[in-house]
Amino acid sequence: MTVTSTGRTTGGSPSATCTYHLTPDDRRARALHAFFQSYWLELLRHADVQEDRLSRNQYVDAVRRASVDTSRLNVVDGLGHVLFDVIDVNGDNEISREEYTRFLTDVWSLEEAEALQAFRTLDTDSDDTVSRPEFLKAIRQYFLLNDPDAPGSLFFGPA
Repeated sequence: MTVTSTGRTTGGSPSATCTYHLTPDDRRARALHAFFQSYWLELLRHADVQEDRLSRNQYVDAVRRASVDTSRLNVVDGLGHVLFDVIDVNGDNEISREEYTRFLTDVWSLEEAEALQAFRTLDTDSDDTVSRPEFLKAIRQYFLLNDPDAPGSLFFGPA
C-alpha cells in the first residue's frame, strides 16, 4: 500500500465525506480536510522523507511517532474531535448506537453485530450513547495503548 499527500490509498473503504454526503463547504468536511492536511505534514516530518509518498512501513512508523509527539499537532485528540463531529450526524454532542453503527458499517465495512459490540464497549457508562469524553478516551487508548482489553482497542471494530 502507498499513501500519498492527497490521502489516496490502494483499496479500502469509501471516505467519510462520501458516505456522510458532506459537501465541500460543510464545516465538518472542512475540518476533516484541514486536520488530514496537517496530519499528513506531521507524518512526512516523522518519516523524515523529502517526497510526498510513504511506503507502508514508513507510514506505520510515522503514525506511531506522530501519535505520541504532541509538540506540533495532537494527532489523537485532533482526530477524535473531527471524527466525533462527523459521526454525530444530528449534532446533539452524543453518538447514538445508530450513528456509531453506521460509521463502522458504512465507512469501515464491519458487520452490524461487530459494530454493536464495539459501540457497547465504548459506551463505558452504559447510557446508550458515547459522549465526547468517552470517544476521546477510546481513541487515545486505540492509538497510545497496547492493551487488547482496553475499550479503545475496539475503536474501529474488532481486529
